[in-house]
Amino acid sequence: MLDLSYKNNYFDCIFMYHVISHSETKGMIKILKEIDRVLKPNGEIFLMLCSKETWLFKDAGFLKLDENIVVKTVEGLE
Repeated sequence: MLDLSYKNNYFDCIFMYHVISHSETKGMIKILKEIDRVLKPNGEIFLMLCSKETWLFKDAGFLKLDENIVVKTVEGLE
């Protein structure tokens, strides 16, 4: 996701479901720039992220890599 092997303006539409949240905030920013690069002008992106308002993010006590990223450690690192 950090370095997509597609040409600029390649896709009409990109659908991402709980994908980019597997990176820290700096990585997420780089991923979004890559998405912008490979998406055609006036293309569409459908992006789903986990909410920071959930119990798992706010109150479960998991390790926080930064203000946006939690690592679930119940059964080892995610």
